[in-house]
Amino acid sequence: MAERDGLDADQTVDQWNVSAQFPLDAGVTRESMPITLVQKGLLSAFVRNAAWVFFDHIEDKYPDTKK
Repeated sequence: MAERDGLDADQTVDQWNVSAQFPLDAGVTRESMPITLVQKGLLSAFVRNAAWVFFDHIEDKYPDTKK
């Protein structure tokens, strides 16, 4: 992500790794469903995860300590 109104418009401000998994159910495998459904599910999950970065949200500073 870059800030266009920063000192250097091409300077990277932050980076995220975005990934997606589909299907999430443990009993369902990719082989047991049509490939088009797997592709649509992966695309939908990836778009949702990538868009999440651009929404205002608050993340816990130390999420692993709240167990």
